[in-house]
Amino acid sequence: MNKLLYILLLFLPFLCVSQVNQKDAKGQKQGLWNKKYPGSNSLIYKGQFKDDKAIGEFTYYYESGKIKSVIKHFPNSNLSFAVFYSENEAVLSEGFYKNQLKDSVWSNFTPSGALSSKESFLKNLQLALGDEIEWDVQGVPVRTKVTSVRAVEWRRLESNFFVVFPEGAIEAAPKTFVAALRTANPAASAQTQRALVAAFPNISAIDLALILQALDSIFSKVAFVIQFMALFTVFTGVIVLVGAVLNGRYQRIRETVLLRTLGATRRQLVQIQLVEYSILGVLAAMVGGGLSVAGNALLAHFVFKIAPVAPPLLILGAVAAAAAVTVITGLVTGRGVTDYPPLEILRQET
Repeated sequence: MNKLLYILLLFLPFLCVSQVNQKDAKGQKQGLWNKKYPGSNSLIYKGQFKDDKAIGEFTYYYESGKIKSVIKHFPNSNLSFAVFYSENEAVLSEGFYKNQLKDSVWSNFTPSGALSSKESFLKNLQLALGDEIEWDVQGVPVRTKVTSVRAVEWRRLESNFFVVFPEGAIEAAPKTFVAALRTANPAASAQTQRALVAAFPNISAIDLALILQALDSIFSKVAFVIQFMALFTVFTGVIVLVGAVLNGRYQRIRETVLLRTLGATRRQLVQIQLVEYSILGVLAAMVGGGLSVAGNALLAHFVFKIAPVAPPLLILGAVAAAAAVTVITGLVTGRGVTDYPPLEILRQET
């Protein structure tokens, strides 16, 4: 019995292997299939077939063993979705296949993972490498040949174009030149524009200062709205602070009476309140300031992609102002607390 069990365990791997790379009586691939690189144990791909048609998920590998691509085949359809990877596991491109041909829009990515271009321009024109295009440049026909496809990172703040011509390809076509000129003041700008138009009537002069003024007006209004909301929030916070202090006024009276019974003077009671509200104000301002600086740094780094700035004088001024508002609010709302006679309060307790 033990020998029989040992023999079965010995041949079990071979029995399992025999279920891989199988074809039926019609010669169609069925079940799990994998293919290896010649002279190597590294897989080229592995996946499932049914009636000679790929189903489910197929994984392709580099000879190093790292994943090269993953293709997911949709059931009862000729569509599949593919993701291609580099050997350092970064996504290179992704898109759909239809009948084993690229379909729709494919997205390419830079090594850092940022979207760089979409391979839809040539596809929309139904062109491929080696095809010729005739361009109409202001009435002048220019014939060119597609020799390459570029990957453009459109999110970068630099000049990018759908089509780039090599030197010498469109020199005979009409051209438009763009130049920038800085002037000292608006009067000099107007004088320069008049001189240019008088000397060269076909030149279009655009005063960028007007555009900058319009943008500055828009951003100023946005900044005003943000400042208004910030001040409204501060005003609401002061109302909440006053309510909290008034809510504890009776408790404050009891504490004051107890201290007066123990021999505390009016000056000492005022000093105690001043120290207490100062500590509360400074702690609240430090916590609020720390959270605001942290939020500003996170937004600057992750959203706007700029270096965060935290002006120390402005932060210290805000902390001091918050502490001062807390102290003043506490002293104003607590006015008259020390004037209550101890006997009256003690009678209320009994």
